[in-house]
Amino acid sequence: MFIEEGVNNYNDSFDTSRGSAYHCAPMLTSQLPSRVEPYKLAARHERIEGLVALDKLPRLAEEAGLQTGDCHVVLEFGVDAQGRREIRGHLQATLALACRRCLVPLPQEVSSDFLLGMVTDEALAAELPASHEPVLVERNSWTY
Repeated sequence: MFIEEGVNNYNDSFDTSRGSAYHCAPMLTSQLPSRVEPYKLAARHERIEGLVALDKLPRLAEEAGLQTGDCHVVLEFGVDAQGRREIRGHLQATLALACRRCLVPLPQEVSSDFLLGMVTDEALAAELPASHEPVLVERNSWTY
């Protein structure tokens, strides 16, 4: 290392991190829209990402109790080789689940990858391959 008098003698290159806030991942703060137009999103192969409040998920509350915090969700809309409209997704959250031994809530990281096949009626759901979970959507909108 070259040392010069009167100059800071530390490596000050562009890729050296000093713990600045600019060297960490950006915080995701946007809520996932509660209503989308899935056929348009699939035709354009769109990707949406955002947060869903855990307390807005009634089936989760039925199974795991009332939760606080957010679930990070990524949804990729598209059309497969057979022309089926699909949603590939990933979700990640921290849930407070009761310990079976002491019943004290403990934080548990959960994540899931999923593949949804868009159908407009239940009869079409039977035609989906086993790899696709059917999701019933109206022609112009889908509400989670």
